[in-house]
Amino acid sequence: MLLVTSFLLATASFTTLINASTFTNPIRAPGPDPSLVFADGNYHLTYTSYNRITLTRSPTLAGLLTSTPKTIWTDSNSTRNANMWAPEIHHIDNTWYIFYSSCDSTLPCCDSCQTRVLQGCNLPNPYDCTYEFRATLVPPVGSQGGPGKDFAFSIDGTYLEIPGVGRYHVLSSLDDDSLQAIMITELDTKTWSVKGWNVISSPDQAWEKNTTNSGSPNSIVAVNEGPHVSLSFFFVQVQFSTATRRMQTFAFFSVLLTDFAFFLATLSQL
Repeated sequence: MLLVTSFLLATASFTTLINASTFTNPIRAPGPDPSLVFADGNYHLTYTSYNRITLTRSPTLAGLLTSTPKTIWTDSNSTRNANMWAPEIHHIDNTWYIFYSSCDSTLPCCDSCQTRVLQGCNLPNPYDCTYEFRATLVPPVGSQGGPGKDFAFSIDGTYLEIPGVGRYHVLSSLDDDSLQAIMITELDTKTWSVKGWNVISSPDQAWEKNTTNSGSPNSIVAVNEGPHVSLSFFFVQVQFSTATRRMQTFAFFSVLLTDFAFFLATLSQL
């Protein structure tokens, strides 16, 4: 696990590889890429539904297993109506938003996938909102991903707010070596625009590279994706998955940023 941004002073913990065939989701099955919030007396759950975004709710976690999902978003725009992955519910400035990624349905998956955001309402819960498309969260050419900084592919976008410092978008895209990495950028929630992507982590360890059932070394895939961020006192923690979703194993990694003051000072200059 290479932390390519030099200002990150980190400690890390790694859980063992999990065989997907032995795990059953206790909350919702199927329910990939879940996002859960508690609001207005109910747990609200969204997850990848591919050609739409859905929400389901229940006053108990157990009830989410059988609750009926409600479709809150479909899209007729062919440039963004396929592979609606990893929706996340966020409450920002008293308004509900859904962060997600989606792709161009007229093109093969997945180079056209980009992170986006829907805007809801200021009601007490996200379930009762009507949603509208707000923005695609991709910076200009020259500050994107890939060796040429011109590759707009991005998935699994999430939201980070550091009180008194700023708001940020954390996502997965390609680094300078065309490896799928975790990146961060400043997020302006007035214009719903982002600045250039900055790499937090790139996969370089053996356990971050899929070798299971690989036909040849050229088929090995190195992946960091699915970031989730949390704040606790003076710590910022980023959890993400590694290896590849196409195989039977996942690894999960957690980066704990311990030099918080230095981290904040550096982020403010991105």
